[in-house]
Amino acid sequence: MKKIFTLAFLMISLLGFGQSLKFIYNGTEYTHHDTINVAVENLTTNNYYYLDIVNTSSEDLFILVKKEIISFLEGSTNNFCIAEQCYDGLQSVEPLFIFSGDTVTHDNDAAFHITYKPNSQGVSVIKYLFYDQNNIADESNIIFKFVSGTSSIGNNNGKMVTSLKAYPNPATNKVTFEYNINQNNGEQAKLVVKNLMGITLYAQTIPQGENKVAVDISNYTAGVYFYSIEMSGKPYITKKLLVK
Repeated sequence: MKKIFTLAFLMISLLGFGQSLKFIYNGTEYTHHDTINVAVENLTTNNYYYLDIVNTSSEDLFILVKKEIISFLEGSTNNFCIAEQCYDGLQSVEPLFIFSGDTVTHDNDAAFHITYKPNSQGVSVIKYLFYDQNNIADESNIIFKFVSGTSSIGNNNGKMVTSLKAYPNPATNKVTFEYNINQNNGEQAKLVVKNLMGITLYAQTIPQGENKVAVDISNYTAGVYFYSIEMSGKPYITKKLLVK
């Protein structure tokens, strides 16, 4: 009976692992084993992707990272940085300390970020496993799917946003978003602006084709925001907006 109880307790404990962290990418929250679809803008030059890490547990954590390559575009390069150290290999060495309830944001030198340089059009899929140095069973992982060139991502079924930009950037009182959407099934797209916490501040259905949208941001506080074109409720392409 004692062995059964011990085994049951262990199984219950293990079920609770992997929930100590959540992640924020371009204003959208992700949790354990989610996939982030990334439309890679630059071929043959470095692209940088920043991930905020939130400690949702009641304990302070010392986070280490392992990289697992699921598929990789031949000739491309990739590394990751955390706790002010960058790694070409598969394992970080220096832990990132995060207080209980705290967030390490992408504007922190110690934050987690990825460098990816595709050699051509195609897809790379990489899993990053985050775990507590003092409890290696407490693991959360996130998957990045990098799509370079003209390939579609996720479940976008061939829809393509061929351009998206904001000007002026940095902006003060007003910003203009210029975009070009080529849709193949008439599905509606939305222009969305979010803050760093992932809260939507602006959302507007927009027509396909080449258009511009002017948005009043005079009530936005100075800082970093993200603007996206969403399809089926998911961001298809996301970029950074600075407000001063």
